Amino acid sequence: METTGERIFQVRSRLGLSQADFAERISVSRGAVGNWERNLGITQKNLTKIADEFGCSLDWLLSGRGNPFNEGSNLKSNPTTKGKKLDRTLFQLAHDKARKFEQTQLGGLASFEDFDFLVQKYYDELLLRKSQFQSSSKEDH
Repeated sequence: METTGERIFQVRSRLGLSQADFAERISVSRGAVGNWERNLGITQKNLTKIADEFGCSLDWLLSGRGNPFNEGSNLKSNPTTKGKKLDRTLFQLAHDKARKFEQTQLGGLASFEDFDFLVQKYYDELLLRKSQFQSSSKEDH
């Protein structure tokens, strides 16, 4: 049977985040995340922070019921797993932009799949702009 700690690890892994990066995003220590992944000291308050920040289902984190991950999602192959600092930054910007849109336009009620879709669309847009910038920079030299 899957534990809450294993589900936290799944969210972190899915986003390609280190424990330190994951912890920073929700304002806790890296050690806290390590403890949670070992099922130590996780509170409802922190699970709510994880659900809010990363757009996953609180019910799924608590019980394992349902599946917050859209199997067709491109988040599995997001650039955070490739170690490119600029692409990780662009992905973070896309995530933040999607979170702001969700909060202001959808009242914070987007499903994980819808939020995942928003992040991917914003990220694709930023990658396009990056490639256009790189192409124009090469032409200038």
